[in-house]
Amino acid sequence: MREVWPRFNADSFLDPGFPYPGELAYGYRNELIDTHLLTRVIDALGRNYIPLTPEELEITMLLSDEVDQIRHLALQLAKYEHKESSKIWQYYFTSATVGEIRDPVEKFEALDSIWADLGYPDAMIYVLYPEEGKPAHLHPMLGEKALSNFLARWSQSLAQREPMKRLRASE
Repeated sequence: MREVWPRFNADSFLDPGFPYPGELAYGYRNELIDTHLLTRVIDALGRNYIPLTPEELEITMLLSDEVDQIRHLALQLAKYEHKESSKIWQYYFTSATVGEIRDPVEKFEALDSIWADLGYPDAMIYVLYPEEGKPAHLHPMLGEKALSNFLARWSQSLAQREPMKRLRASE
């Protein structure tokens, strides 16, 4: 249910690390982010001196009302996608949800809904069901520990990204 999705801002994609172009393309193509947010994220990448693809550079030069051109260039970013491009969205949604919802039961119910929307990725099952047969929303202490481990693994992985590898993300 997309009504439970958290609200993103451009900075939520830059701490820690940064997204690869294929990951942004995946998010855009699957309507996880809209044109406006995509352009803000790309602008933020540029402001932080993170190398941009030629398509992203063109997007930064367009005015926000040139939506058709932005959409065209955003769809061209799909050539940077790879089989792992969807996985980062588990982290982005989980991190944003944790930042917005403090109540553990509500938080894990929202994460369960997001998990379904994302097609039930394997990594999130350990957050939502930290022990077999024990859902996190009914066992929040177990869920919080699993959630903390999940976020720490992703944070570490993203923090280790090298900016120049961003341009080779499709290899």
